[in-house]
Amino acid sequence: MKPAYLLLAVLLPTVLIWAFADYEYQKMVRPRELVQQKVKVIKNKKEISRLEQEMAEAEQQGDSLLVAGFRASIEALKEDSRYDQQSRTFDKWLDLETPRVEVISANLFGESVQLHQDHTLEDGLGTRPLVVPYRWWLNDVVELFVVLLFLGGVWYGCRQRFLLLMLSWMAFDLLIHLVLGFGIKEVYIMSPHWLFVIPVAIAYLFLRIPSRGLRLAFLAMTLFLFVYNGYLLADYLL
Repeated sequence: MKPAYLLLAVLLPTVLIWAFADYEYQKMVRPRELVQQKVKVIKNKKEISRLEQEMAEAEQQGDSLLVAGFRASIEALKEDSRYDQQSRTFDKWLDLETPRVEVISANLFGESVQLHQDHTLEDGLGTRPLVVPYRWWLNDVVELFVVLLFLGGVWYGCRQRFLLLMLSWMAFDLLIHLVLGFGIKEVYIMSPHWLFVIPVAIAYLFLRIPSRGLRLAFLAMTLFLFVYNGYLLADYLL
């Protein structure tokens, strides 16, 4: 790769995108966050005042256990009231603690391809747990089959420029979500950004392995996903 191309096609757009995103955050998002934080601080101060009065009454009654509980609650509210007045950009959106293996299994190649019967189409930041297991073993088999087909397609098509272009697109998304942890708890919501790469890779597998049995198995899996996801989607909407 020539240095001029690297500068104009990669580094310069990256810097411009980052600068614009930072400007947008400072002008639009940060002010709302500060207002919300100040409102929370005011509520916490009122709650602390109430707890301090109740703690004083507990001290007069000599209830040391209740006093300790009030003191712990007050300290927690004080800690929650501390906030950084300095500018914070995207570091708080990163997540290095969420377990990757469970997310890849249940969400990346799970929920993105076949919905869960429990917590269907729920937000990961709402009422949905991080990991939702499937009720049926068949769902796990389908997920494994999809992964194997995808890896086989990557293996046989790794020298094709079109597939490499698609994989580079997918790799960038996985870098953001799995490595940096941006939106990792709801990575399945971002699946339209990269999911189309999987059938492209599988197509290269079928080009190299014209097996009728493999194609029939793929057809059966496709019909199953169409009925399974369609039923859950219709049930959710109705």
